[in-house]
Amino acid sequence: MAAHVQAGGPAAGCDAFDECTTACGTCADRGTEAGHACEAAGQDCEDPAPLDAKGNWRCVCRGKATGANVGARVAACELDECAVDCDSCAVQGGVDVCAAAGQTCVEGAKTPYALRDWVCACAAPLAFVTGAGGAAVCEVDECAQPAARACREAVPPQACVDGDRAREGDWQCVCPNGTVGSAVGGAAVCELDECTTHRACEAAGQACVDVNLTAADTWYCRCVLPEEHGDDVLMGAAQCNRTGECVGNDVCAKAGQVCHDDKADPLAMGNWECRCIGNFTGAPQTGAPANC
Repeated sequence: MAAHVQAGGPAAGCDAFDECTTACGTCADRGTEAGHACEAAGQDCEDPAPLDAKGNWRCVCRGKATGANVGARVAACELDECAVDCDSCAVQGGVDVCAAAGQTCVEGAKTPYALRDWVCACAAPLAFVTGAGGAAVCEVDECAQPAARACREAVPPQACVDGDRAREGDWQCVCPNGTVGSAVGGAAVCELDECTTHRACEAAGQACVDVNLTAADTWYCRCVLPEEHGDDVLMGAAQCNRTGECVGNDVCAKAGQVCHDDKADPLAMGNWECRCIGNFTGAPQTGAPANC
C-alpha cells in the first residue's frame, strides 16, 4: 500500500491511535481478552508510540510499585513497603518507623495488593508480642535466659526477678526470706543479721553481735555493763562477772572473734585472748586477734 502523508498530523489512511484506549485486534482491551488486561492486573496501560508501531502497548506498575515486563504484557510488580516512602509504608514522611524504635522492618508479601502487611521485628533477645503497621511491643523474660541460672545456683538459691520485660539488663537475683540483699545481673550477697531473730542476749540484758552477716550461727552475747567481764558466748547468754580484761576490750570483736579471759585467775593481767567462732577455726591468740 502506498504511504500517505498528512502535514501537522497523522497521515491520511494510516491507523494512528492509542492502543491503550482503543478496541482492536492488537489493543489492550481487545475483545478476545477478558476485559482490559492492565486494569485487570491493577496496572496502568502505556502505549509508548501510538503514532508508529502497533502491538507495542504494555502494562506499567502503579504508584511506588516497581517491576518490568519480562516476556509478557503484564508487569511483574512489587511493592516493598519497608523500602519506600508511602502512606502504607514503614517509611512515612522520611521517618523509618521501625528504625526509630531500634527495630527492623520485615515485609510480608511484596505484591502491590497486600498493603500494610509489614511488621517491625524486635532486636534479639527481645521477642515480638504485639504490633502491626507500627513499632512492635517487645518483651523478653530475662529470668528464662541462661545467665539467670546464677540465681538458682547460688547458695542458698535466690529468686530471679525481671521487673520490666520491655528492658534488657534489669533482671536481678533476690535473697530468700530471712536474708537481705539483691543484685542486678548476677547472684546477690545475702546478709542475715541473726540478732534480729534471736532474743537470748536481750533477755539477759546483754548485747547481741553477729560477726558474719553472710553466714549462719555466728551471733553471740556480750556483757555490756562497764564493771562486768566475761566470755562472749556463741549463740547463748554470756556469763558476766565484775572483773577481767575483756571489759571494754573490743580488739577481738573488731576481728569478728570473741574475747576470753582465763577464769582461773581473772585478776591476772595480759592473759586475755581472741578465739575464732562459728565455722572459723584457728588457735587462740593471746592479746591479739587469732588467725582464723
